[in-house]
Amino acid sequence: MVTPSRESVLAEIRALKAGIQKNMMADTVTLSSQAYSGAQLAARVELSVQAELDVQTARGALADALTRERQVRANEAEFLRQLRRTIESRYKGSYTTLEEFGLEPRKERGALTGEQKILMAAKNRATRKKRGTLGKRQKAAIKGNVKGVTITPIVAGAAGSGGGKPGA
Repeated sequence: MVTPSRESVLAEIRALKAGIQKNMMADTVTLSSQAYSGAQLAARVELSVQAELDVQTARGALADALTRERQVRANEAEFLRQLRRTIESRYKGSYTTLEEFGLEPRKERGALTGEQKILMAAKNRATRKKRGTLGKRQKAAIKGNVKGVTITPIVAGAAGSGGGKPGA
């Protein structure tokens, strides 16, 4: 079953109200053992119309507010990051003060064990080898072996020179 859109529901309710105002204003109708005059029926239907319109207005306002919030968040993200870092560095030793700002102190990196240092060095060497990364002295030791260069002039208009326009 397909759920009707808000616009179609609103159109349907407005059509009901228009029909009541045109054809039933002088009538009395009993619904669920309660009698309603035409004016009471129109008023009850108007409540539904107003509720739908309120929802549409609120959704529009929500969409606008969310757009503004995204823009502000994007514009202020770097500022807030820098502010947090400044506060963290200023109150580095005071856990209670950082807690008042809603921040937790950054954990210091622990000292590496000898085994971890060896493993890190091996990984670094393997990465540099795989990427072909060289240090300053290693690059300086590389020399080219070109002995000379011959320049051959190309004459414009010569047969088979290909100097014309492509596709001509």
